[in-house]
Amino acid sequence: MRKTIIIIHEIYGITENLKKLSKELEAKGYRVVLPSLFLDNYSGDNEGYSYKKYFAEVGFDNSIGKIDKIIEKNGADSIVLIGFSIGATLAWMKSNDLRIKGVIGFYGSRIRNNLLINPLIPTKLYFCNEATFEVDTLIE
Repeated sequence: MRKTIIIIHEIYGITENLKKLSKELEAKGYRVVLPSLFLDNYSGDNEGYSYKKYFAEVGFDNSIGKIDKIIEKNGADSIVLIGFSIGATLAWMKSNDLRIKGVIGFYGSRIRNNLLINPLIPTKLYFCNEATFEVDTLIE
């Protein structure tokens, strides 16, 4: 069984840092899938524009659909999702999907809008200090 990691990007698209992470994981023997959630493979650094573009053109439902197709395509693999920001929230939303083996999420602030999800697989979430919500309350 192949070990596959699906990296889910943040609102900025596939950045150089994610490409570097992908190469580092591949060097350790993992198969890495780094899909763009944007139809035009957008990659930018303007937070406001990227945020608006993601929610206007992509959104959570389309993103989950795209991730589901990747999981189906790689169904015989041992799959772990790693997500950043919006990607962490998307990974969290899949944490009750028994087709995958684990979830790791970094800075998924919108997890606060999806608190009814009960992870059924190993899930690790990493948060930073947030001005928009109370992280300790979310963790509880």
